[in-house]
Amino acid sequence: MSRRFLALDGDGFSSPSVFTEFQQLISQWNSLVYTTASHTAEAPRARALIELSRDVDYAEGVALGDAVQRMLESKLGASIVLDPSVYRASQPVFTPLRGAQTFRFQAHPLDVDAILSAWPMPPTSHSVVGLGLGLGGTNFPAAGLSAMTLALIAPPENPVEISKVQ
Repeated sequence: MSRRFLALDGDGFSSPSVFTEFQQLISQWNSLVYTTASHTAEAPRARALIELSRDVDYAEGVALGDAVQRMLESKLGASIVLDPSVYRASQPVFTPLRGAQTFRFQAHPLDVDAILSAWPMPPTSHSVVGLGLGLGGTNFPAAGLSAMTLALIAPPENPVEISKVQ
């Protein structure tokens, strides 16, 4: 299942000013940011839908979501909490409710290849991010799992990736 968008789910911003900084960072891409049902002025919560420069498959979408999350965290620090489950193409993403605040940014699509190149998975990382496995949405430790087991958890979706686990 390919897609041409990335969803971000901001479960928490430490302050309204951090939410504003988040919007400023997202505004560099063709995107929509909208508040969720649990949003308040004092405790912002929001989602973002970002147009991508090209289609991504399941595994690449998860990797891209992780890369964008690390980029945002490098700029905003621990003042933002993102839910990585929405990086999976199979995860539903609720659209804005009536009365939600919406912020539309018209810019270039997020350059998939540039982000993945600039924010590669750290070589010391031993987790499968964004798969919703583990306790409380935490990352699932992948250390010690075979390539075949990892392929079953996060199935490769193209011939090149499939050949790596055969």
